Amino acid sequence: MSVHKIGQIEVFEIDQNIDQYTRKEREEFINELFKQEYQGKEIKYLLNGDEINALINNTTKHNFRSYQHSGKYENKKGFKTRQDIAFSGDYLNLIEDMSYDNTKLELKIGQNKYHQKNNKWHYFTKTILCNQKIYTINLDILEKNKKYYIYSINAKEVESLAKCQRLVSTSSINIISNHVTDLQKNLEIPVDWIDDYTLKLEIKDSVNQLSTIAVCKTLKKSMEFYITDGQQVESIKEKDLDAQLLHQFYEKVEEITGLQKDQFQEGMQR
Repeated sequence: MSVHKIGQIEVFEIDQNIDQYTRKEREEFINELFKQEYQGKEIKYLLNGDEINALINNTTKHNFRSYQHSGKYENKKGFKTRQDIAFSGDYLNLIEDMSYDNTKLELKIGQNKYHQKNNKWHYFTKTILCNQKIYTINLDILEKNKKYYIYSINAKEVESLAKCQRLVSTSSINIISNHVTDLQKNLEIPVDWIDDYTLKLEIKDSVNQLSTIAVCKTLKKSMEFYITDGQQVESIKEKDLDAQLLHQFYEKVEEITGLQKDQFQEGMQR
């Protein structure tokens, strides 16, 4: 599975072969991943500036696989998304690099063995992009006897960031195109290889403090486009981008990979 960043947002890609497996097969595979790779691992977090290590244990696995446990906070689509991410091999990426939100003292004393006097609950969060949808990921960490345990996680889909006026104007999704005429013909485009077959290119708009990013997948011969302010990100269709921006992206891709624009169009039609 490929994970890369657009600004501060992590972009998760689901395993292309996932539909070849039944729901039961996926669940069994995730269960084995937890038993063989994840259980017993400790994940580092910053809690109010202090570093803590939170343990992945059997309860972590049980709650991750249980929709009913998180059903109050996420719908079935959010549940399926995080299950698919785990099946694709990126559960650890999903729970790492979380931002601390808040802490609460135990409010359900005696409800079960996890809800006991003097326990604390620490809440962490982050935003990801998966399957062209934005999700808020919420992680609950239980502090018991000064030890920390990853208790549960849920994913909640949020509204399209196209509705956020700070990121995208109401008149057009192409904020950057308002100033595209100011771009130099031979624009310097920062390039970064995410992996051996995935190239990321970026064109910045200093006026609006926004960037348009292209992710080129050389094996699939496909291009994905995003607009970001560094904190939030929105997926954009190729037809909605300014022609000059597209020309700059495809020209740079051809320079680096030798692939021409018509080759990408053919690849996207298959």
